[in-house]
Parts: sequence; C-alpha cells; structure tokens
Amino acid sequence: MNLSIYAIMILAVFFRFWRVNELMVFSGETNNLFYYLTSYLAGEKPWLLGLEAAQYVHHLFHLPWYLWTMILPFVLGNGNPLVFAVFHALVGMVAAYFLYRTLTLLGSSRSGLLAAFGYAAFLPIANVERFISPVSFVPFGTIMTFYFLVLSHQRQKFAWFVLLGFWTGIVVSFHYALLLSAVIVIGWVWLRNRKFFPAVIVGLILAFSPLIIFDLRHNFFNLTGLWFVARSLVGETRPYGSSHFLYQVYPAAVIFVAALASRLPKKLLAVICGIFLLIQFRELSLYEVHPNLKDRYQIINELLSQWDNGITINFRGQSSFDYAYLLRLEAGKKNLDSNKIVIYEPWQPENNAGLIVENDRVRFDRETE
Repeated sequence: MNLSIYAIMILAVFFRFWRVNELMVFSGETNNLFYYLTSYLAGEKPWLLGLEAAQYVHHLFHLPWYLWTMILPFVLGNGNPLVFAVFHALVGMVAAYFLYRTLTLLGSSRSGLLAAFGYAAFLPIANVERFISPVSFVPFGTIMTFYFLVLSHQRQKFAWFVLLGFWTGIVVSFHYALLLSAVIVIGWVWLRNRKFFPAVIVGLILAFSPLIIFDLRHNFFNLTGLWFVARSLVGETRPYGSSHFLYQVYPAAVIFVAALASRLPKKLLAVICGIFLLIQFRELSLYEVHPNLKDRYQIINELLSQWDNGITINFRGQSSFDYAYLLRLEAGKKNLDSNKIVIYEPWQPENNAGLIVENDRVRFDRETE
C-alpha cells in the first residue's frame, strides 16, 4: 500500500480524536442512542427496529443495522461515550481509505490520495464524524456505496451486485436521507447493468427485511410514518434538517475538488496542500464547542457532590436528556445507587427538588431567580 495513504489515515484519526472530550458534543440525541442501547440489551425495545427516525414522527423508525453495530463498542466500553468517539474516529479513517480506493479503481490514484487527504483533514467533516449519532455515518455510508457501485460494475458478478444492494439498504439505517442514494443506485444499475438489477433488489430486500417483518406484523407501522415524512418534506412541517441531506454531498464535493487539483503541477499542488493543512491545523486548535462532553461531566460531578443518600434534580428550561444517561453512568462508577436519582422535567414544576439545572448551570432551590 502507498505509504502516503497510511499517513492520511493517521491524519484522519488525529483530526477526529484530538481533544475529543472537549470537542465531542453529548446532546439529547446522543443520550437517546445510549438509552436505546440500554433498552435493547434489557429486552425493552424490539430488536427489529432502530432509532426513532425523527422527532414528533412516532410512526417511523430506522433500520436496526446502526444500533446492532453499536452494541459491541457499548458492551466492550461499559457504556463509556469516549469508546464511541474512538470508534467514530476509526470509521472516519476507513472512509478516507475507501475514498482513495474508489478513485484508484477508477484509474486515478493521484486523485484518490488528494480526495482522501482532503476528507481526512477538512475540519467540518471531522466535526460531523465526531458527533455520536447515526447521522455522522452519512458521509461514510455514501463513500462505501460509491465504492461498491464501482467495484460491482468492474467485477460483473451477481454476488457483488447483491452486496451493493445490501449495503445501499444498510446505510438507510444512518438516515432516511440516504434513500436518495438508493434511488440513484437502482437507477444506475437499471440503465448500465440491467441484467444484475434483480441482484440489487435482492440485496435491498435483505437489508430492509427487519423493518419489513416488523411492518407485516404491525399493520405497516413504519410505512405509514414514511408516507407522513414524504408529505412533510414538501409542506410546512419538516422533521429533517437540510444539513442531513447535504452530508451526502461532502464526499462528492471532495472528489470534485480533488479531480481538479490533480491537474495542477506537482510543486504547486504540494504548496497548496501544505497551506490547506496548516489552515486546518489552526482551525482545529481554535475550534471550540459548548456544552461539550467535558462541560457535561463538570455539571454531573457538581450534582453528585451533593449526594445525600440520593439526589433530586429539577431541570428547568431544558430536558434532562442532555444529562440523564451520563448522570447514571457516573453514579455507577462512584458506587452510588442510580435508582436514588430522582429527576423532574420542565413540565413538572411542582416538586421538592433540592437541585436545579437551568441553562447548563447548577443552582440550589434556595437561590433567588
């Protein structure tokens, strides 16, 4: 393997893991992921369903492939979010490598190296992949779909097209926006490799089989939700943000820029790459995000310092979802009984909580407003 790609892969890990506890966002969405994993293992959630697809759309769940994948790091890391950060950093590294491999298969290893370099070191992409959520896998899923598309076209084997269809379905578990990629793949195979069209459909059906089985048992529960989301995208209520769709564009934009840059003279290209890398290093050194994982732990440790055979907390103006999982995880590490943590949400104003969390700050109920 080209030594340059090894350096690029290390660079990808560095950009995603440096100061990870200060740059990793632990949001309510991340808390929801850990809540689902805990419920999965406790047998409280159906294994045929993934995460809820969108807020306020309670009739639509993702495919379970992402959650199934996350069970192993969850168990091995004892639920520690930093283990997930390491896993996501490795996924970013793999994405950069397969971006290189894809363009190499197309006959341009130089463009492949440039694309992998840009993908590895571009801070906005690193920030997306550092976020612990299935959405952060969208660029990786897009790259791997492109890779299998190129590979299956070159190999011209039934099994490779089944794998293409299977992967195209699996990535929908990251976000339903990737249905767009599925439509593109299906259309491309129909136009260019029609004899393998049934193979792609077989792969897609296999990937969607958990959801299909669940819907057949529950009166097409998710199909109803998918129809609602499709209608909402052209209406006033939009459960999906446009950024989720744009994440698919990131790899395409990197490939386009790399293809143009590969035409430049080597010395000029080396200078441009050096300047680009210096700029990204500077941006990384200055980049801040709050509240981050470190901020969350500071609040949690402050709350647990008030432990007196348990604690009662009232969250005002913000849901406990930003803290609930980490609070119980840290209590367990300190050999405290997490069942003695009582939480009141903003919609439960009548309570006897001694501690109040508001605007990501802790105060006592005796303090003045």
